[in-house]
Amino acid sequence: MNYFKPEEVDGLMPELVDKLNSARHVAGIPFIITSGKRSPESNSVLKGAVADSSHISGTGVDLHVGNNHDFYLMLFALRQAGFRRFGVYLNADCSDVIHIHVDIDTEKPQDTIW
Repeated sequence: MNYFKPEEVDGLMPELVDKLNSARHVAGIPFIITSGKRSPESNSVLKGAVADSSHISGTGVDLHVGNNHDFYLMLFALRQAGFRRFGVYLNADCSDVIHIHVDIDTEKPQDTIW
């Protein structure tokens, strides 16, 4: 099952898209990609973005999180789908998760959350 429109996953590695579709199926809730493939130029102007971002190679995405229950469902499903790298980003007062970063970049440490 494909849950994403072609323009949402444009430039992303097929393996990444397959894992996202798998996780979306398990979670049973929509996954909204807030940041996918980036050019080095667009990546360089983003606050907090690193020069070797997996977004540049099309191996990483950021997903919108609507609430803490969705966060739980998404995190569980993403792990079930085989993701091993997670970034968790909170809002300014640290009261809610606003998005999750996942990637399949094997050149970076695995089994990690930041």
